[in-house]
Amino acid sequence: MTDPSPIEIRLGGFVDFVCARSTGRIAAVADTVSMYAKPYAPERDFYGPIRKALLDGIANRDDVSRVDQICESCSAKKKEHYRALADGWQRWRKGKDIVVNPRREEWRRQNLIVMVSPPLLVRSKNQRDLLWLYYKEPELSRDAARIANRIIEMSIPTDIGRPAVLDVRRSKLHRSNSRLPRGFDALLNAEVSAFSSLYEELRRSA
Repeated sequence: MTDPSPIEIRLGGFVDFVCARSTGRIAAVADTVSMYAKPYAPERDFYGPIRKALLDGIANRDDVSRVDQICESCSAKKKEHYRALADGWQRWRKGKDIVVNPRREEWRRQNLIVMVSPPLLVRSKNQRDLLWLYYKEPELSRDAARIANRIIEMSIPTDIGRPAVLDVRRSKLHRSNSRLPRGFDALLNAEVSAFSSLYEELRRSA
């Protein structure tokens, strides 16, 4: 009997699955099935344009103006969301020394590959935060932030930076906390099994 094929998923997709309840888990996995069934299409990536504007802007030192421009040129469907993100980003980033982080790693458990690529480093006198950005409308929960930070921590050496998640709309930073509940890593491993099983079932029925 051959091992199942590897399943690739972005960090945000796995976090969504772990935090989802009941049938919401089906939707989270179905999104992954549909995402990898077809080549990447920019029109299906709702936050793609503002994410690109922000990250390109950090690299070129003009992120505020680029994010403002994309808010002006985006579709009516996106405008309210993009404006909320732009305002939240501009409130939070004031006075901060931010650079692009090129480091990308994979968190592998069983046959699941979670792509871990926190895109930014925030530098201060005594600390560097390795920043993953959360764009979605629902507020980022404490559990979701802890899951993301723990996976980043297990994937990227701590000398690169301390894991942190920014809820962009709310200008709220969630830093890594070493005081995790007992059994937290075991729970993540169990969630990998649950995701993989449901993924295979949905893929076969698609």
